[in-house]
Amino acid sequence: MMIRPWDKDYQETKEILLGNKPIHPDFIPIADFISRQFGVTPINIIYHKQGDNKRPSLIVCVEYEAQAILFHDPSNPPFLDKIKERLIIDYLKGLWAHSIHSKVKGIWSGSGAHQYVVRDIVIFFSAFESVAKMETNQRIPIADISRLKETIHHSDLWEISRIGSHVTFFLQTDQQVKELENSKEKKYWADLYFDLLVPYNEFDYFKRENFDILLDSKENFDQNYQSNWYYYFK
Repeated sequence: MMIRPWDKDYQETKEILLGNKPIHPDFIPIADFISRQFGVTPINIIYHKQGDNKRPSLIVCVEYEAQAILFHDPSNPPFLDKIKERLIIDYLKGLWAHSIHSKVKGIWSGSGAHQYVVRDIVIFFSAFESVAKMETNQRIPIADISRLKETIHHSDLWEISRIGSHVTFFLQTDQQVKELENSKEKKYWADLYFDLLVPYNEFDYFKRENFDILLDSKENFDQNYQSNWYYYFK
């Protein structure tokens, strides 16, 4: 799955987007079908057999978060829209059955390692943008974060902590968070942090007009998360 910047699937998809390698030829017809049917062109398509029971999965990697959302059920966002899912599965059945009969290399009806199986297949739509933003955020050196705290030099600022594509500025108390939530000072801090993102914003997914920092407090961290980062971020 394309979940973290160091995942193999993400790294492969990044190379395709950069033009350094092509999508696997077996999956070009699937990408073309999705593009024709739904108006969204996948960057990459990945087939896995997951878990002890080797259940097949097809990961469709699109570029933008807004594109991935189009394929999910609005009433149950973690799951795919059933109609779109069924259209894709029906297409796979026809494609792979035809490929088997045509003896296309790498696709077998037997139990070979390269078999593509439709039965019980799970389809995921994953946005490259989401993981790329995580990578951008994590590439900021720790030393730059420390210098940012020194530049801000605010007596109430306790810590700056990032996870995924987000960053949280921790003040001392909940009251201080309320006071700064809609302040010019918070906007200034967001400007400074965005400047740190810019050198690593390889695909320009972070836009200043859509970027903001989160505020929280040491008071909340200590009282509700036992002063433990694992509990806070899990």
